[in-house]
Amino acid sequence: MLKTVLLVALLAGTATLCWSQDKIYRKNGKIVEAKVLEIGSAEVKYKEFSNPDGPIYVLETDRIIKIVYENGKVEKFADDLSDPERYQDQLKKAIKVDFFGPLLGYSQISFEKSVRAGRSYELSLGVIGAGKSSRLDYYNNDFHDVRRKQFGFFASAGYKFGKLPDFVFFGHSKHVTKAECSTCHGAVMQQDAVKLQQPLKMKWCVDCHKQNKATLVCVTCHELGQ
Repeated sequence: MLKTVLLVALLAGTATLCWSQDKIYRKNGKIVEAKVLEIGSAEVKYKEFSNPDGPIYVLETDRIIKIVYENGKVEKFADDLSDPERYQDQLKKAIKVDFFGPLLGYSQISFEKSVRAGRSYELSLGVIGAGKSSRLDYYNNDFHDVRRKQFGFFASAGYKFGKLPDFVFFGHSKHVTKAECSTCHGAVMQQDAVKLQQPLKMKWCVDCHKQNKATLVCVTCHELGQ
């Protein structure tokens, strides 16, 4: 009887121990047994469950899938860039006109609609010949105005996708002169295909700009009015 009581007590203690810890499920497949101390908008602070008197660790929320707390509650973390709530005030439709098309002998108008964050489709219609119908060619040691008698229609469609929000501008040409490829992509020489290793969240980008003494003017990366 005594052995049965001790066994039940041992099992109960083990079960209590297993369920008294928080579990952080990371996107890289690792499960961190921890005691969560604080959750912010961009990071989670925790201590290792096996070392409660040890240091406080910080983990970015975009590297976390979910946290299962000791009481069984589950908190999931969505990707900030794909959160629809962040884009409620943005226009979902746009009409585009190619103002330089007539100089090349055609006119084009396009319609673009945002499907969700980082995803949109675009439809275009154009008229060939609705514009400048001549070009300047050089032959026989002289310039000649050659008129083109052309007329026709064309249409195109495309699906656009990207990881950055529509109101953020990013260009490699400006960054490669100030930072190494490894800053954002890690050890590129050891990768079969170059992958983005950094979150590209505003805090990370601002810290990188400060570290490299780059501009902190808002309109450098963000469109006014968005």
